[in-house]
Amino acid sequence: FYEDSQITVEDFDRSMRHVESLKKRGEILRIGYLYDAARGLLPLISEAILRSNSNIVPEYQALEYGDLMQRLRQRQIDLCVTLDIDPDLGDSFCRVYIGRDTYYATMPKDHKLAGRESVTLEDLSKQPIIFPDPKAMGAINAYYRRALKASEYGIEPAAYYKDIPSLAYQVECGMGLALVFRHHQERYGDRIAFVPIAD
Repeated sequence: FYEDSQITVEDFDRSMRHVESLKKRGEILRIGYLYDAARGLLPLISEAILRSNSNIVPEYQALEYGDLMQRLRQRQIDLCVTLDIDPDLGDSFCRVYIGRDTYYATMPKDHKLAGRESVTLEDLSKQPIIFPDPKAMGAINAYYRRALKASEYGIEPAAYYKDIPSLAYQVECGMGLALVFRHHQERYGDRIAFVPIAD
């Protein structure tokens, strides 16, 4: 019993040392963010935390949309910088709107629609479209279908993607066109064409 209890006491002491070190370090604020969408905002968030003269230490996690929302629901992150398109969140979370973004059509640079000033949903309906994976990103898939007016135009997925880097690769390889937010142009605009959607 004595030997077993020593292990318990050592574990307890180690836990208490850990708690004390966290107190000295400050209160951790777990911030999950959606890769490219939050890139320009993170420095502003960090600066605001520093200016607050609080004992808060931000801990950042870059995640894809589905993982981000799951961790928020499971309280594995405290704050989430993301797109607000998930109706299932309801009123259980406080929202602060910090910006707007718009969808663009994206396609290979040599695609016949790439040189246009804008495209319409009807133009897109005649092309193979890559959709967000419904299992990994159910809310984005539903939002995407609404944005494309998929049922009205009879648009069905030509393929699926699970993350934006994979989507950019699929578009670049000619697997189909896609809708992406304008903020992705900064990272992928040299590889694929971004064309505004007129309607």
